[in-house]
Amino acid sequence: MVVDGRPAVVFIDNYDAAVRFCRANDAQGTSWPAPVNVFTGDNDHTWISMALIQGQPATCFTSAYDDGVGRPDYSLRYVRATNAQGSSWGTPVVVDGDGNGATLAEVNGAPAIGYQRDTDPGAAAHFALAYMRAEDAVGASWPSQPLLVDDEGSNNGWSACMAVIGGVPAMAYADHGGLNYRYVESADASGDAWLAPVDVEALVMEGSYWTRLLEVDGQPAFAYVSFSPEHSEHLWYAVRH
Repeated sequence: MVVDGRPAVVFIDNYDAAVRFCRANDAQGTSWPAPVNVFTGDNDHTWISMALIQGQPATCFTSAYDDGVGRPDYSLRYVRATNAQGSSWGTPVVVDGDGNGATLAEVNGAPAIGYQRDTDPGAAAHFALAYMRAEDAVGASWPSQPLLVDDEGSNNGWSACMAVIGGVPAMAYADHGGLNYRYVESADASGDAWLAPVDVEALVMEGSYWTRLLEVDGQPAFAYVSFSPEHSEHLWYAVRH
């Protein structure tokens, strides 16, 4: 991503469970400084995403922790830099204590996150595709509950990737319960209501998921990985006609 005229990245350093940001010294990205520490916690982090929010870099990420029932659980967090260069950052806020697999984007003038939510964080996990948009332009305040966009089945919303398509938020993701890659878009610019999901491609086997979504010539373009029964990986690309 280009941040204030230079390429920049946000990443997870698993050595010390830190989230870090780095912006190149030049517009070509041939030289890089030491990264800036965004957040360090006592848990592992995963599923990181970055976007420009009101002209300043911001990131969302998930922190894993032991939920006491024999599997990891996740807490979805958001934080925005205090300047356009990303040289200093604010304090992360917990957006959803049961969120994972998230993508951040600016939607109708405010940060928004599309992600997978565990709607039953007990022993019987139930995963759904969720969406949440901040109550202010910079992400200081978030709703107490997300909007469940696709709650069909019990193993949904994997590898959620969000983008603004034709002026409305949209998401690509994997539904493991129905064994399909899916696409869904909002009925409005803010994501207050969503249309019915569309199946894009069948999953060959559970465990096949990785998605990327972007707008190409005004249409959604969907890249995804599919695994064959022999466990070989194939990268696919589809554009809506």
